[in-house]
Amino acid sequence: KQIVDERRPITYGIVQCGPDLGEGVPYVRPVDMTDEGGVDMGSIQFTSEEIATPYARSTLEEGDLVVSIGPSFGKVMCIPTELEGGNLTQGTARVAVDTNHHTDFFFWAMRSSPMNQQWESVAQGATFPALNLVPLWNSYVPVPPLEEQIEIAAYLRKETSIIDQITSAIANEIERLKEYRTALISAVVTGKIDVRGLA
Repeated sequence: KQIVDERRPITYGIVQCGPDLGEGVPYVRPVDMTDEGGVDMGSIQFTSEEIATPYARSTLEEGDLVVSIGPSFGKVMCIPTELEGGNLTQGTARVAVDTNHHTDFFFWAMRSSPMNQQWESVAQGATFPALNLVPLWNSYVPVPPLEEQIEIAAYLRKETSIIDQITSAIANEIERLKEYRTALISAVVTGKIDVRGLA
């Protein structure tokens, strides 16, 4: 709570967004958030101005952090330009870091194992564990000097980008091998490859 902009406290979003209108005010649900800290823009839904206006307190700005607090709690993302002016559901919470701190550092800090362990220890609900706003407010997070926050965030961006590139290349190779496997099976079964006489 000590790193959050006092004018924009931690809050959840719209309780009932209504049916997806395909246009209007976009809102973020836990299901829209990726495990890698991004957002699936293809799954984003929209509500009307009339429904969103009473929830102006949870309006999003570019760079805000969003934490999933409902089902699959603990995911963290940073709001991109495309969602500026959008909103949230009650399964997500906005964390607007103040200007005395580096938002990107806290993006990484909130995705760390110690933070996840804190949240798991206070999550409530037997069937669908959820994180309430009070435990989120009271989460402990390291706060190094601002220059160090910037350096740490830059280092993590660089190193994780390399890992992501390697992961993507391996995933593409796996898909190619799966295609080859399918083609091989098809060729042998249909007789395009003659295996008679092979040991």
